[in-house]
Amino acid sequence: MQVRSRIDQYYKPYHQELTRLLNNAIAQHGKVYLLDLHSFMGLITDDVCLGDANGTTCSEQLINAVAERFSQSGYGVVKNKVFSGGHITRHYGHQPNVEALQIELRYPTYMPAHLLSAQTVSAQTSPTQTDPAPSSRTTISNKDKQQSRQHKPTEPPAPIPIPDYSIVHQSPIFIEAQSKLKTLFSRLIADLS
Repeated sequence: MQVRSRIDQYYKPYHQELTRLLNNAIAQHGKVYLLDLHSFMGLITDDVCLGDANGTTCSEQLINAVAERFSQSGYGVVKNKVFSGGHITRHYGHQPNVEALQIELRYPTYMPAHLLSAQTVSAQTSPTQTDPAPSSRTTISNKDKQQSRQHKPTEPPAPIPIPDYSIVHQSPIFIEAQSKLKTLFSRLIADLS
């Protein structure tokens, strides 16, 4: 029931508005570049991962132009390594006159290191989000795991804690990265125009 409510309240209106904006831009310009921005930590250590569903959602010219701009700005860039494009990139990137590219930025490219430590993140979570100390955790047997899969949990799992972004936005590294990215995207838009 909660899932259906969230789909109706957030997901559908978001995609309706995105579709409207894309259609308006196509009507005005004939073609649209959709940049789907995300950030990550873990899985890979590269600064930026560009995803075009392995060459299916945007032209080689677009992904290469974006990769070149990030590289010129000092970022380590990879293409389709772990992050190859999610739903937005794949769905809208297959629409006529839309080129979609997912851009994943690694947290340390714009967040201070002290805010990325597990201790700092844990300290910023709400009191209801607790993780037992390692010594108080119990070992669960394979039999217990199989039995627990057969029963639906009564409470949803606690969300993974994330840093307090009000602190992040005030940090010099964030302000510098924001300025650097604004310049990068301004130049990229000029390149593609």
